[in-house]
Amino acid sequence: MGPPFFWCTITGVFVMSYAVSYFLLPGLSYVDPAWIGVPFVFDRTRMLPAMGWSAVGLLAFLHGRYLNGWTAQRSYAFRGALAPEWRTCLRPERLWRIWGATTAILAMVVLWLCVAQGWERLFLARGEVFLGKGITFNLYLALMLYSSAFALLIFAMLRSRGILLLQSAILLVVGFGARGLLVTFLVAVALVAGRVQHQQALRVFRTLARYGAIAALIGVSCLSLVFLRSREQADWSNARRAVLNTFEEGQMFAAVYAHYSDHLLHGQTIWDIRFLFLPQQVYAYLPQDWVASKPSYYGKAVFEQDLGLISRYGESWGSTTFGMLSELFANFGVLGIIVGMEMWGWFYAFVERLGALTPDCLGFLVYLMLYIFQGWIFRHGLLGLVQSQLVPALFFPVILALAYARRRSSAC
Repeated sequence: MGPPFFWCTITGVFVMSYAVSYFLLPGLSYVDPAWIGVPFVFDRTRMLPAMGWSAVGLLAFLHGRYLNGWTAQRSYAFRGALAPEWRTCLRPERLWRIWGATTAILAMVVLWLCVAQGWERLFLARGEVFLGKGITFNLYLALMLYSSAFALLIFAMLRSRGILLLQSAILLVVGFGARGLLVTFLVAVALVAGRVQHQQALRVFRTLARYGAIAALIGVSCLSLVFLRSREQADWSNARRAVLNTFEEGQMFAAVYAHYSDHLLHGQTIWDIRFLFLPQQVYAYLPQDWVASKPSYYGKAVFEQDLGLISRYGESWGSTTFGMLSELFANFGVLGIIVGMEMWGWFYAFVERLGALTPDCLGFLVYLMLYIFQGWIFRHGLLGLVQSQLVPALFFPVILALAYARRRSSAC
């Protein structure tokens, strides 16, 4: 199988999402105040320079992706195919059972949450319910990750389209109205469905068009959930706010660019990743001097605190996105944007090589895991990436033992 059509790769999805977040919406906010997401931190004079550095970051990302291809042609490890350990073969007869088991455990966790917290509170204030409950929240995300990944494997290997509609409905229910989970799953469906040779562009669009009903259903469900959760009317103003909440990172980057230009953090938020490896629930049993060493705000909350969002809106404020570009600039300045985005471009190209393997290979599962719920990695930053993949990585040996054959097959 040849390389997939560009817009059906994770790089293509990245470029399209990046363009909306860093160019389209910031440009609209520059000319029309109705498109300003958070007026409190909006600075019109900083918008154009921030868009310029966003363009530099995108060029660095694409150059990093090109460098990966250049080194792959000269590296024995990448020549022709990836290393054999990525090609361990899947056991197709176990797909439905593993998907059913992960989905059933997920349902049990959701049922327990509903009994303990109440469905209405989870639906209307999901962020507040999970605040400070790292173990529960990360287990919940990990189960959704594996359930969605195996649903996509069933679709890719067994050609079951019904599983896509069923999994979409499951995410709609267990996500308590979180539209991002549905959108990212839909894009993952497009990535799997579009794995054809790049010369067959028309065939790509015909394949994706077959899933238009699912896409329309998810789109309508997402917007309906936005209006239902906010208890507001379904009008253009509220729909525009939903779009801003999803793609506001460009405007937030402009605020970060203005605030940190003269005093960088020098890796503070990167170093704060260490706190992820010690769940909040464990701190109650630690010595007080250990507890005192943990800052009140770390990761994305550092930006919210420094920009005055927490002092203005309270500690429950958490609707903003400070992604990779904000993190790189706030810590390391312009050099961080150039070097960091080069590295991300190289990494994306590596992940795409895993996606080019056949669906029965271990590398393809890793490809799905790295993409699902982190398709827009630039929106979440490095801390968000580590947080989302930490618990799934702990379960990975179990999944590997259950779903994949120990003996490597030359057919894989």
